[in-house]
Amino acid sequence: MKFGFRKRYAILSIALFVVEVFIALFIHDRLVRPFVGDMLVVILIFTICRCFINANYFWLALCVLIFSFAVEIGQYFDLISILGLQHCGVARTIIGTTFDYHDLLAYSAGVLLIFIIGLLAKYQDVNKRRRLRVSRAPDGAGVHETDHSGVTSHD
Repeated sequence: MKFGFRKRYAILSIALFVVEVFIALFIHDRLVRPFVGDMLVVILIFTICRCFINANYFWLALCVLIFSFAVEIGQYFDLISILGLQHCGVARTIIGTTFDYHDLLAYSAGVLLIFIIGLLAKYQDVNKRRRLRVSRAPDGAGVHETDHSGVTSHD
């Protein structure tokens, strides 16, 4: 694990934060605000971590999920009162006050989306490297052709 700053994740974090604020201020429904908002908050936490921590993508996503579950379980045990912050509006907003198992599902869906994006990016990167390797091969060495019978031959 290395520490540093990654501009791409910082920009993504700011954009996600703006979306979260928009949802909190202007959307008052039964799907987007409670479910999509909680999905996005997990992705926001992940992108903030990725801004500064260069760790394994999937392990970091799993750590964010565990953290999110811990906060939600803390709500079940009234963590806000245990910490003496029940009168602090900012703390109540960040930590939350009401346990809901649907939030655990939303957090899981958010991390699943992170995994899918990570796998797609990894797959795309592998294919890109493969294409570069083949295009750099001298005199077409390593380039494979397939005839109509499905048999692969080497040049």
